[in-house]
Amino acid sequence: MRENNIPEPNLSESHKNLSPEINDLIATAEIEGGITTDKIPPGGGIEIQTANTKYTLTNQAGEFYIQGHPIYCREATKIKSIGSKIGSSNRSIKSNFIGIDMRLEFIVEGANRDENGMEKPIITSNIEKIKELPPADK
Repeated sequence: MRENNIPEPNLSESHKNLSPEINDLIATAEIEGGITTDKIPPGGGIEIQTANTKYTLTNQAGEFYIQGHPIYCREATKIKSIGSKIGSSNRSIKSNFIGIDMRLEFIVEGANRDENGMEKPIITSNIEKIKELPPADK
């Protein structure tokens, strides 16, 4: 466990479809700090500080809710998917992992649709800090 009680990452193996540079960046993010969503217990959560915004991600009975975006999730809003990515590349998302120096990417159920009605992900500025929140029942 780290100082802030976020467990040490289980470093993933390199992904065969990603370049060595992208795999190295993902490994660096895992070493410098990050968490997989399966490590957030029911009733628990994390604060995610990006360069521009502070988000709160909570696990409510196995479903994740996020708040903090001024348009799409001012209040806790259910998300369909979450992950983080390196830079602005569309190909390098790491699902269910939130990593320092990566960009948070999430899809809010029913929001942020393109001209064809397809849900588009919300992509943040770089994640600067991740802090564990105590479970709600404590």
